[in-house]
Amino acid sequence: MLCDNLVKKINEKGEGFCHAVLSRITGILYETILKIIKGRSKNPGIYTIAKLADALNCSIDELVDRKDFIQKNTEHIRYDKILLSTVFDYVMDFIQKNTLTKCNFLDTITAVAEIYKYSLNNELNNLEARFAEWFCEKQISSEKNIKIMLRDNLTKKINEKEDNLPTLAHKTGIHYETLLRIVKGDTKNPGVYTIAKLADVLNCSIDELVDRKAFSETICQKNKKHIKYDKAVLDKVVKYTINLTQYNNLTKCNFIDIISAIIEIYEYSLEHDSNSLDARFSDWFCKKQISKGD
Repeated sequence: MLCDNLVKKINEKGEGFCHAVLSRITGILYETILKIIKGRSKNPGIYTIAKLADALNCSIDELVDRKDFIQKNTEHIRYDKILLSTVFDYVMDFIQKNTLTKCNFLDTITAVAEIYKYSLNNELNNLEARFAEWFCEKQISSEKNIKIMLRDNLTKKINEKEDNLPTLAHKTGIHYETLLRIVKGDTKNPGVYTIAKLADVLNCSIDELVDRKAFSETICQKNKKHIKYDKAVLDKVVKYTINLTQYNNLTKCNFIDIISAIIEIYEYSLEHDSNSLDARFSDWFCKKQISKGD
């Protein structure tokens, strides 16, 4: 199950993507990956599997064959040029004001996306400053701790079900003491199949329990990789992309396509053009990514 799905996902990455590359990307020992893939690790840790899922751009539920819980996001999110510009300005000012220039670029993009979505839902389509500040502090200022997220999300789900730990232990077949350690966050790396049992009884996704949101995966498929934040380059990329949508009258395009274009152009510009906007690539990618959706 897990072994076969991992092999399939690695093969989908194409020639050159091997166990050694996966080890280098995730920071997981080569021998540990080999044991998981060969089925010698009977209940590999959830945090280990989360790292593999991040590198392979897939759901944890998909890897362990919980197909009914695989998170997908195919929604069309309305594009608002003025709101997106305002949100980007706010987030970049927040980073500058709090001297967070060493933050991960993908955390910045995730903050922009979530603040944009939240603000889009209010009546005036204005930036929700209180939510924006709270989310920036949560997403950019502090390093996310997957163990804390699992603990908090499990507690929330258990309370929603109005279950207690002895009842949950009985339903899942997990020893009460083991369950107590997981819920308290005292287990170093709880087994993925143990968490799957909990997710089954709580009727939720494993990805949801460790806060791997579907929307964040859609726009930031290279999540967990640290990409340098460069305000000057990002500012140029954002303005170029937004101006191009205006120039080509692409006002009905999907917001997710805009964000995806910004991510790809930013990364390409950092790697290929001495940290400045690569206009030729930008023009080509925007037409490929955004024009198709209008």
